[in-house]
Amino acid sequence: MRTSTRLAALAVSAAAAITLNSGTAAAATVNWKEVNTNSNWHCSAWERHWAASGPDEGNYNFKPCIVVNSSGGAQGVLVVQNASIYQKMLVKGAVRFPSSDAAGQTLCAESVINNPFTRGCFGPTKNVGCGYSPGVEVYVYVKVDGEWKEDSYAIASVPMPC
Repeated sequence: MRTSTRLAALAVSAAAAITLNSGTAAAATVNWKEVNTNSNWHCSAWERHWAASGPDEGNYNFKPCIVVNSSGGAQGVLVVQNASIYQKMLVKGAVRFPSSDAAGQTLCAESVINNPFTRGCFGPTKNVGCGYSPGVEVYVYVKVDGEWKEDSYAIASVPMPC
């Protein structure tokens, strides 16, 4: 990764962390919803959250997705899954297209995700036209031992079906 790309990613991560941890209302906050995927969903592989995926804990999994439609719309989604031995996982997060400014990101409300559920935090649909969607970055925070632990992941652009 080029230095300028790494610095930009670090700045975005810092901005997301500051916004999420300060409670600033600079971005829309949405609740988690049930996830039902189909051929319009393009997702990365599941990623295990580094702070809560040891052999004794099981898995707190997450992944970024891009949902596309035939009208040139693309929507970023943060998907989380509680596949751990714990009944409940306290989680919050953010989802954004990197081409958007930090204030345009969608924050995912602090919520309990019960085992064995999978839930999604849906960003707004952006009209991107034909060609390729922008990539999506997601940030997920899991509360472990009373502290929020951050992890992040991204998915590259996907072809639009128009």
